[in-house]
Amino acid sequence: MSSDSLNSFSLIFLISLISILVALPPTIAFRPLSPFNPVAQRQFKASTSLRGTFSQGPGASHYANVVFQTTIPSFNPDETEGIVNINCNASDNTITFVVDDEASRNEVESWPEKVMVLINEKWNCFGKEGTQFYLVGNKTVSEKENSVKFTTTPCQVLKWSNNFVMDLNWEHQKKRSLGRRSMSRRFDADKDQEIDLSALFDPATGASSKPNVPLLTVGKGAVSESILCANCFLKGNATVSLHIEGTSIPPKVTNATLTINGNLDINIDLKFNTQVAGTLSTPDVQLLEVPLTPLGVPGLFNVGPSIILAASADLHGSATVSLTTGGLISYPNFSASVSLLDDPSSSFTQTGFDPVITANDAPPTVGLTVSAGIAGHLKPQLALSVSVLDGLLDAKTGLQVVTTLSADATVGADNNCANVTEINLATSVTGNLGFFVGSKSIPLVDFPKKTLGQTCLKTG
Repeated sequence: MSSDSLNSFSLIFLISLISILVALPPTIAFRPLSPFNPVAQRQFKASTSLRGTFSQGPGASHYANVVFQTTIPSFNPDETEGIVNINCNASDNTITFVVDDEASRNEVESWPEKVMVLINEKWNCFGKEGTQFYLVGNKTVSEKENSVKFTTTPCQVLKWSNNFVMDLNWEHQKKRSLGRRSMSRRFDADKDQEIDLSALFDPATGASSKPNVPLLTVGKGAVSESILCANCFLKGNATVSLHIEGTSIPPKVTNATLTINGNLDINIDLKFNTQVAGTLSTPDVQLLEVPLTPLGVPGLFNVGPSIILAASADLHGSATVSLTTGGLISYPNFSASVSLLDDPSSSFTQTGFDPVITANDAPPTVGLTVSAGIAGHLKPQLALSVSVLDGLLDAKTGLQVVTTLSADATVGADNNCANVTEINLATSVTGNLGFFVGSKSIPLVDFPKKTLGQTCLKTG
């Protein structure tokens, strides 16, 4: 098999297993967190670079950097540490900035006559929810209160901007310089403080904290089938980011790129218990939908990721089968990136999906009366509900992976084993990767069959 084929297979196998492990209770990698909070520094000068830097959760688990290149001077009061209070008076449509020293007041007083300001929802300005933008002017200075009052007019930020960029990061961040960045510069991840992706892992035993989790159970007449995750766990760290760029005239998102970087150790042992009579193909069943922690600043952006997992099974033969198969797959350093706007087949890139695979020992005995074939199909979706600037970009999009784990058990004269009473057990994986926008599916590529293992086992 070529390196490209192995890398492709490794990628779909990784995405599928992450989906399973994230879906299994009680541990998931992301947990609900508090709303975004602005991150401030002392700077009162209005400029044509209107930026907001937001953190969410303890240790700044989520981080967002938003920049608008504006056509007039602009200011975000939450980017400075000197704001004591913001008073919004609906009776005369004024906003008053109360600052902590004379030097800061003098800087605000020196602003030009027309400035665009960003007001975060935490100030509850004029009783409005979400982030608001206003044009301010006609300054009134109060030395006694150390404040500057402005008359205000609501405005649309895109009308007074040339372009914008948003970098949204699911990661832990160290305290860093918040100096102004150019529109094209990415918000780099801090590799020393990544997200812990460990799930269902017991460090005391080095095995799953929840063995024998049922993934699929089907029963109909003479057919009974189940697939258990006998020993499944995930260890690793990762950073996840969404980079968005756009123009204001015309209002358009020009770049929306999802990137995942990290390292992973995945252990998966599947246990099949079947009593097969004839042939059965089950319909797709949605097992669950697991929402991950959203990122959002009302009025600016909201990204609601989720994992959707469906499954089905195909059985054929006339047999009683009990077998376990699986292994440990390691990805020391991987990266995957896809555009949410362009043709996925041309924009999808990946590196580091060259796994180190260690096959787990098969059980010493396997029960089998005659030959049989079993296939379990897992169909996860990594879905993103994305809304930017009140609908400028508003879509549900993401990746869909269909992964089939097959187990073929043969006994008798055709088993290719030393003894006809032994069982020849062969396991393999096939699959395909697709992209979807709304209800439209865009298939990308089918992946070739990959043999995981083949061995002769004694019957019990």
